[in-house]
Amino acid sequence: MKAIAPMTLTPALAALCKELVPGATPVVLPRLAPLDQRPGDCFDTVVQHVVERGGNPCYGWVLWEWPDLFLEAEFYAVWRDPEGNLLDITPRAGDARSVLFLPDPQRAFDGRRVNSVRQPISRDPAVTAFLRTCDEEFALINRGARAFMRNVALQGAELCELQQIWQRKIGYWQRLSLPD
Repeated sequence: MKAIAPMTLTPALAALCKELVPGATPVVLPRLAPLDQRPGDCFDTVVQHVVERGGNPCYGWVLWEWPDLFLEAEFYAVWRDPEGNLLDITPRAGDARSVLFLPDPQRAFDGRRVNSVRQPISRDPAVTAFLRTCDEEFALINRGARAFMRNVALQGAELCELQQIWQRKIGYWQRLSLPD
């Protein structure tokens, strides 16, 4: 099972958008990055593009749906070209040809990773538990100064803690992935 880029605004997705950026409307953006390039960091990609071609970054949330399980809003950057058009120029894994992007004029990227916002759409307790482990993993990996690091290597007790989180996360995901 994998995330899909929703193209319609369901009531649950509209509620998530309202929670993130009251009054804003998400827009469908085509993915203009060559599909054969390695996935990259949207923040670095957009800043480099601004240096080369002008315009500016537009920060916000790219929206994903894990069908029948949960919605996810990932903090993201797209390029606003000199004419004001928003364009998704970052190569990413997957075959989605477009994304649903919610601009957030109150946000900016300061180098610190931002946890995704996830909202269950299933009442299955395994979904809630899985999402909790995602938050635990993020909190551990981004503890203190690590929030600004691109590559993090944990050792000792923290590595054991991360492995335990991963084991729980895999267990919940396997439960969710089993056919009814």
